[in-house]
Amino acid sequence: MGITRVFSVVLFSLTVLLTACGESLPPEELLARGRAALESGDYRAATIDAKAALQQVPRSTEGRKLLGDIALAKASFAEAADEYEKALSFENDAGLAADYAMALVEAGKFRNLLDDALDGRFVGLENNAVVLAALANAESAVGNLPKAGELLDSAKRSTAEHPFVRIVEVRYTASHDGNVEKARELADALVRDYPDYAAAYSALGAVATIQQDHEAAVSAYARATELNSLRLRDRLSLVAAYMTVADTEAAVAEVTALDKLIPNNPILNFYQGRLALADGRIEEGLEEMDAVLSDLPMHPGALYFAGLANLEQGNLATAERQLGDFLSQNASHVDARLALGRLYLQKSEAERAQNMARSILNDHSGNAAAVRILAAALSLQSMHAESADLYGQLVAAADTPDAVTQAQYGTELVRAGNEAGIVELEKARDLDPTNEQARRLLVGSYLAKGQIDKARAEAEAFRVAVPDSPVPLVLLGQVNIWDGDDAGAAKAFDEALAIDGTSAEALRGKAGLALRSGDTDAAEKVFADAVAQQPEDLQSLVSLAAIQERQGDKKGMADSLRKAVDSNPEALAPRIALARYLMSEGQYGEGVALLTAVRDDHEDSPALFELLAGGFLGLGEMDSAVNAAERLLTLQPDSARALTLAAVTNQADRNLERSEELIRRALEIAPENVQARRTLVELYLLQNKYDELAILLAGFPPEVQEKRDVKLARGRVELMRNNPQDALQLLRDAHAMGGDSRSVFLLVSANLRTGNTDEAEAVADAWLVENPDDAAILQQYSTYLLANGRDKRGAEMLERLYKLAPDDVVVLNNLAWAYRQNNSGKALELADKAVKLAPDNMSVIDTRSIVLMEKGDLDDALEANDRALKLAPGFPQLLFHRGQILAAMGRTDEAMNVLEKVSNVQFAEREKAEKLLAELRSM
Repeated sequence: MGITRVFSVVLFSLTVLLTACGESLPPEELLARGRAALESGDYRAATIDAKAALQQVPRSTEGRKLLGDIALAKASFAEAADEYEKALSFENDAGLAADYAMALVEAGKFRNLLDDALDGRFVGLENNAVVLAALANAESAVGNLPKAGELLDSAKRSTAEHPFVRIVEVRYTASHDGNVEKARELADALVRDYPDYAAAYSALGAVATIQQDHEAAVSAYARATELNSLRLRDRLSLVAAYMTVADTEAAVAEVTALDKLIPNNPILNFYQGRLALADGRIEEGLEEMDAVLSDLPMHPGALYFAGLANLEQGNLATAERQLGDFLSQNASHVDARLALGRLYLQKSEAERAQNMARSILNDHSGNAAAVRILAAALSLQSMHAESADLYGQLVAAADTPDAVTQAQYGTELVRAGNEAGIVELEKARDLDPTNEQARRLLVGSYLAKGQIDKARAEAEAFRVAVPDSPVPLVLLGQVNIWDGDDAGAAKAFDEALAIDGTSAEALRGKAGLALRSGDTDAAEKVFADAVAQQPEDLQSLVSLAAIQERQGDKKGMADSLRKAVDSNPEALAPRIALARYLMSEGQYGEGVALLTAVRDDHEDSPALFELLAGGFLGLGEMDSAVNAAERLLTLQPDSARALTLAAVTNQADRNLERSEELIRRALEIAPENVQARRTLVELYLLQNKYDELAILLAGFPPEVQEKRDVKLARGRVELMRNNPQDALQLLRDAHAMGGDSRSVFLLVSANLRTGNTDEAEAVADAWLVENPDDAAILQQYSTYLLANGRDKRGAEMLERLYKLAPDDVVVLNNLAWAYRQNNSGKALELADKAVKLAPDNMSVIDTRSIVLMEKGDLDDALEANDRALKLAPGFPQLLFHRGQILAAMGRTDEAMNVLEKVSNVQFAEREKAEKLLAELRSM
């Protein structure tokens, strides 16, 4: 890079020196020389002369027109239009205006042209054939066909023989008159009259393509390219034509040449992708299509071919999106609709597949592929008789017997319980003895009828037909299991695995035999070996996880499920199983991430949205939890479970009215639903509906009244209704039946409310011995102790909290307050940390000011108090503390003035304030 750059600088310097030493030509000669260079095809020399002339005469109309003509010759139509527009700003010339209009049309800037016409750009050119034809083309492009026809007629009357007018006539006739034959005649005549006009061959190629005369299209575009290799659109069209006639070698050669001229061009990327896909290089083809779609997200061809390739690769979500976007532009495209129907089948979305197939059959009643999709969709919905009818129609309509369709026909008849199905399966088997579907169903049907000998004979005959396949041996193993011959079954499965050590069916058969004998270790080994041989096999990984769960090996289960998800990212079942496990372990973030990654691809999965709602609740993301639960409710509107979950999420998000509506609906469906009843209790408590809640609880059956949770709820209600004595016994009973943090909290509260401080402390102390890290009880107990002047004991509780939550502002603030008198240094350290974490919190700033006062730093204490009062002007506690600080500073009069302001105000420290004021007055 460095050498090239130096060389370029030297060359540039040399050029400048030579130019400076030579004599400059006048603009007229430069333009004349440039025009001659253009006519000889030397575009570079022509451009240099035009720009040199413009340096001398910047507003040269001829200079700009020459640059426009060069760009037009190079098929750079947008650039040509820009240059012509600049020239027109110097001089409003009729010929220039016509060139400008033509360039805008070829650049596809139809709206710009029509806007210019409205602005009066072409006044006086009402009879100019080129301008009229350009306007006709623009009106046609924006859908104003009557106006386009009028303008084209006017152009032909003015100068019917102008080649551009004739090109527009070809386009209009083919696209909007619908008379392709006439358009072809016009195009043929045009190239005869102008055999060296590249645009004429381009028009002929377009018409030939519409007629599907692809050989003619190749010839026309090749001639256009030969005449002007810079007409890149024609060269790209030539690539498409080569591909249509399957001349891959010519297409590759043209693409290779174009890649040097326009690397990373999205349209060229499209054809490169087409060629790669046609050659079976799927990954490379998809990369090229992705490059197209990154620049042109709605490119129809790229969407279609990428959608088909992704469907083939099993990337169903991407394929569905791409085919859907393609159909939004080409709604009637049969092949794309069929592909989407097959995709729905792969996703087991039977109803969507059915609807797609029916819509195709409404338009194309005899489409056999759509009939197959419809039959398969009906089968997925267990509508086997209806599915059999459709397969029967395909069998009857076939010119020659088809073993596959025959087998599908027999399969659906069997599933519908129709004895004729076995006969049809036997026909399929006779047509093709290797037909696996027919053989499987026949073995299964014979076993279901208790005809074990016939089933065994069928499996043995299949073994002869396909001796190198493990499937007949698997079937033979299944027959042996039915016959009670586990040893024979194990032998058959072993022989199957000798042929194919990765056969999932044989492995499951061996594992099943091990589980039947209670040997879970052997079963685990079977699937562990299978995973070792085939690390990405979904069924083996999921089966291994299930056995590990059964053995209590949760870590092993999670590892197997993670491997299943990583190797099968579009499979939902292992993802849901892994997310459920993670959330049960409190790992909500990872669980939610697993599910949100595929949420848009599985909008109809109740299990997914149920887990998401719970996961978002665990993360505290209430809006997302509500959205997931409401989606679940849309999928299962009459499910008490879904209604309850939606109520819980709305409750957590404080949508209490909506939550109560949902939970009442849940209880109408399932009156005994315990979770629903608990949720309604919580809702009443949150809304302070204590009387309604008391009635609800009293209405529970006697046996329910004695349950711990009901006693706890009743005690809580009585506490809230200010009946602490009534609450006390209920809470004692509930706590005795099984203590937890909530029962301790409520029982301590009831004891304190009734004056039973000894029992309150005994309950809290006993609980904290067994549960020393219970933050809720530590918080409640420390607050009580500090409020009662027991700073040392309160500090002990707060120290525990501090270890649990070293950055909790409330804990830091309260602990600093507890230490303020006995350990002012530690208190200040804690207060400083609290202020750093919450710099605008009035309470923590106030605590810091008192700590500073106790430490003797009175000026800093007063400054901190000033800051707190700016946040809460006139707050009584802050004024009292200000009075304390001023008094300590000896500023007695100021202190008394402040204290008098709060002497008649009710607040927690009023008595202390009045006492201090009295002391100051007596001094």
